[in-house]
Amino acid sequence: MKRPIKWKGEEREGTLITPIFFEEPWCRLMLEDGTIIRVRHIAEEVIRVDGEYDAEGDQEFVIRWGAIMYAYSPEHLKHGKEVKKDGDEEPNREDRSTG
Repeated sequence: MKRPIKWKGEEREGTLITPIFFEEPWCRLMLEDGTIIRVRHIAEEVIRVDGEYDAEGDQEFVIRWGAIMYAYSPEHLKHGKEVKKDGDEEPNREDRSTG
């Protein structure tokens, strides 16, 4: 299926290519504050740029991506948590049940 695309600032025509195999692993990042972020890119469309080749003679492609991201924060950085001086967590006053 033909698809109009922008290629190096110009309107071009490309061909939508259907992938037959996907393997898109998670990228995991650990930040200096201890937060772990997981990101996964999802290829939404793969379009071959008709008549365009790189320096090695391989076809040129445009890939339209989406992403999924999850962040896992350490307990002391989560909303609604307080940390005692000894390091034990304690809920905020408004979170305590009056029982």
